[in-house]
Amino acid sequence: PFKLPVMKGSWDAFDQLAKEHQLLPLGADLEGEPIGPFQKKNCFLILGNEGQGLSQEGRLRGQKITIPLDGNMESLNVSAAGAILMYMLRNHD
Repeated sequence: PFKLPVMKGSWDAFDQLAKEHQLLPLGADLEGEPIGPFQKKNCFLILGNEGQGLSQEGRLRGQKITIPLDGNMESLNVSAAGAILMYMLRNHD
């Protein structure tokens, strides 16, 4: 069975959870590194607003990753980007 843990809370709670469980925060950002090198088993995925991207708090955390895009594409819809990134992170081996 597939399980996807989702949590809502403060950034302080996020930082504490990441530290307690040794999780690497990965922030989806157009200026990030291609996701390939950062395929980690124990990570958080931070997604931002479709128009503005990651919040200032989100930008301060972890490695910034991106989905390599061909052509003059500006960005992906946040739900499409999240689905692609989760698939790529899930299939890290």
